Amino acid sequence: MTFFDNFHEQDILLKRWFKAHQRDLPWRVNRTPYRVWLSEIMLQQTQVATVIDYYLRFTHRFPTVQDLATASEDEVLSLWSGLGYYSRARNLHRAAKLVYSEYSGVFPSDYKTLQTLPGVGSYTAGAIMAFALDKPAPVVDGNIARVLSRLLNDRTRWGDGPGKKHFESLSLSFAEKARSPLLWQEGLMELGATVCKPSRPDCASCPFQSSCLARQHNTIEQLPVLMKKPEKTRLDVYCELIYNNDHIWLEKNQSTGLFKGLYAPPLCEPFESTLTVKRTLTHRNLHLHAKLIPMDIAERPSAHWIKRSALNQIGLSTAVKTLLQKAALLSILLTSACSVKGPSIRYLTRIEQTLPGRQDPVVYAKQLVGKSHAKLGGKDYRADCSGTVRAIYDAGGIWLGNASSTDDMYRYVQKNGQLDTRAPKPKDLIFFNAGDSKELAHIGFVEEVLPDGTVLFIHHISGMIVRSRMNLKSPNLQTDPQSGARLNHILRRGKRKGYTAGQLFVAFGRMP
Repeated sequence: MTFFDNFHEQDILLKRWFKAHQRDLPWRVNRTPYRVWLSEIMLQQTQVATVIDYYLRFTHRFPTVQDLATASEDEVLSLWSGLGYYSRARNLHRAAKLVYSEYSGVFPSDYKTLQTLPGVGSYTAGAIMAFALDKPAPVVDGNIARVLSRLLNDRTRWGDGPGKKHFESLSLSFAEKARSPLLWQEGLMELGATVCKPSRPDCASCPFQSSCLARQHNTIEQLPVLMKKPEKTRLDVYCELIYNNDHIWLEKNQSTGLFKGLYAPPLCEPFESTLTVKRTLTHRNLHLHAKLIPMDIAERPSAHWIKRSALNQIGLSTAVKTLLQKAALLSILLTSACSVKGPSIRYLTRIEQTLPGRQDPVVYAKQLVGKSHAKLGGKDYRADCSGTVRAIYDAGGIWLGNASSTDDMYRYVQKNGQLDTRAPKPKDLIFFNAGDSKELAHIGFVEEVLPDGTVLFIHHISGMIVRSRMNLKSPNLQTDPQSGARLNHILRRGKRKGYTAGQLFVAFGRMP
């Protein structure tokens, strides 16, 4: 009796295993063709752990295909920045426009019609059919091909045209017999990702261990038979990194090839490089060389000057972003004393996945007072004001978008219409400027509002997380003596001029 002849029993075994061991992934919640399609495009050549954060940001900003279709390309690419393979994002945007205009925002439910959408091939079309609609369709990625080749001891080469058609035919045959194509196909994929791995598979945990032919013939490590990958070639690219204190000169690449549709420094002839970053692409090893050129904005007036504080609003390749980071040009320096060097903020986008449960933000914030920086779920946050606020909101599972700085957070709540200058509540954000300057320089977390209008807030300053107070009616009110008089002031970097919290106050921000 073959595996196929005994399929009903195998189907039950895989279904039980998958329900007991499947990972908690965001695209497995509220399955729709749009959400499944989005996740599958993102997961192409990208690890699950990397995709989760991007997926949550995308679905928060673009909850429907209409939202994605009506967005600008720059906005789509800015949210995609760092995920790589940017043709996926451009095709994603084109496909969304087509679904919205030609299909009234409803994805086709036919396997062949789905493949007419930009960027949707046989695999993605099959995934939409199976994972969103629970209909039989061929779904074969590297994980499924590996599992099928081992289960059947199949030595068909995976990766070329004939091999792809062979495994797609097998996949469809099994899916047509399965009680639930969704559970069967996704169960196989999960098995390949977590148990039947390329090397050192955990056969003892596999529901098919007694029927796996490769295990019986001791050929597990030999399967699947793969095509030999071509050697990568080296690609050297030279550019001029033109900048000043507040702006960077970046041009949107309208041509084909490298950086298409993204912003990048202007390319130039080869030179003896002063700064180089290396990135591994699909078929090439990129060496991006930059010549740093400080320049006054008046010397080259053009729309190509982009504010450094607005870099998170445009599409940047990982290579260019790394280049800007290496040149210390990615983030505009804050003017307040709260900003110190430290590890980058760690995004915990679904806190319930990494902690036993959500914490009350106020309770968690109180526990931070007196510490040098915030920790949560075994991760360290940046030792500054925005890192502290990020940790507090992550603890409560409260969404802060992709905001990572005071300016980012201010724009986020302002964009969502949640800015209120005179009616603070616990869990709100509190923003400050830099005294006489209009620049935002500090952020805190509202712990409590007392009956007399005094606002207790927790923030990071002078290397420590502290509790301070202010009263909107009496802006010169001194800080609670228990916290120390010096903590009543926020010092501007450089001039070291002190201001009371009330004098610096700008606005309160509330999460939607």
